[in-house]
Amino acid sequence: MRACHRRSGYLAGLGARYLAGRFGDVAIIGPGAIAAFAVDAIRAVAPIAGELRVCGRRLDSAQRFCAQVSSRHGIRTVAHAGPRAAIEGARLVVTATTHSGAPFLARDWLADGTLVIMIDRLRVVTRDLLARASRIVTNSRDSLASWGFRDQGRACETLPEIVAAGRQQPVGANEITLYDAGGLAVADLALAALIWRRLNERKKGAS
Repeated sequence: MRACHRRSGYLAGLGARYLAGRFGDVAIIGPGAIAAFAVDAIRAVAPIAGELRVCGRRLDSAQRFCAQVSSRHGIRTVAHAGPRAAIEGARLVVTATTHSGAPFLARDWLADGTLVIMIDRLRVVTRDLLARASRIVTNSRDSLASWGFRDQGRACETLPEIVAAGRQQPVGANEITLYDAGGLAVADLALAALIWRRLNERKKGAS
């Protein structure tokens, strides 16, 4: 199970590298093991210049997560009891919940220029946010369709295709980008390609 959590968290880092652009504050909704690996991965690809805002189902779980992350990475952390307060002003939002109720993540919670990485898939996103998002990126179009997204009039990109192209496509200043980060083998291959590219760059730099 720990390996699965690590894999899912690292895909969030891959999404942040290619889709987030520059960001300050980061919001984590669902402070579990996957979210901890996601923070590790995001820190590996870019510094968290602002604060890490954490919301859990219980405030004490968010506080414990904050203490662990602050000790490990030395970044500022703030625990929140509600998701909207945690998200307000953050330009990178990561959801890693076990939420099974009604979707709650709404468009008016998000500032323009925000990337939302959904490790827990689309279960937290309201239909209004899904309809009004500027871009939707997934690991698999077929997988996204299984969640009921079949809007043929909208382009849906895949992160493996973006990684294969070798160039970042950060969220625009007036956009909202949703990344459906469900772990799939094709995304693992994209992560492996990124690691291979970095190793080759280091090898060339050392020679």
